[in-house]
Amino acid sequence: MKGFLEKYKELAIFVLLTVAIGLVGLFEKCCHLMEVAWSFFSKLDTATAIALATLGFLAYKEYSKSMDEVKILLSVEGEELVDTKLKVLRKDISRSEILGILGMVQNDPTKRFNNSELQKKEKLLEFLKQVREAQKGERDTVEVPISREDFNKHFSNLKTQPPASG
Repeated sequence: MKGFLEKYKELAIFVLLTVAIGLVGLFEKCCHLMEVAWSFFSKLDTATAIALATLGFLAYKEYSKSMDEVKILLSVEGEELVDTKLKVLRKDISRSEILGILGMVQNDPTKRFNNSELQKKEKLLEFLKQVREAQKGERDTVEVPISREDFNKHFSNLKTQPPASG
């Protein structure tokens, strides 16, 4: 019995409160105190419903934002932006996800792509900042810094063209 109550503690509290408040409602006409209590619970019910509706709306907004797509661009030596035509859902975006996807679309996926630009501390920090901003919904693109040599070696299969705005 103890394990049962421990497992369903929240449900038991909910049922007890529902029954207690229901009894107050049934006997509200018996005494003035019950009438005051029922009036209070009615107002609390309305306020809670409004608060829950507001929270539900805010949760939906957050959920829908997480389903936005974030474009992955390659910043070739900071001079040229290459649109990879790849997009990741905002909720899934991370450093490892981006680099994993790039590893799958490189010229030869069997070879390990080591991004020499991300081994530079300032470039890595800027890249991680962009990932965090994309996760928070502050930007819709992430620019992965890459050297010209790495781009030519691993991503020459991607067409070089300016990214579409949007």
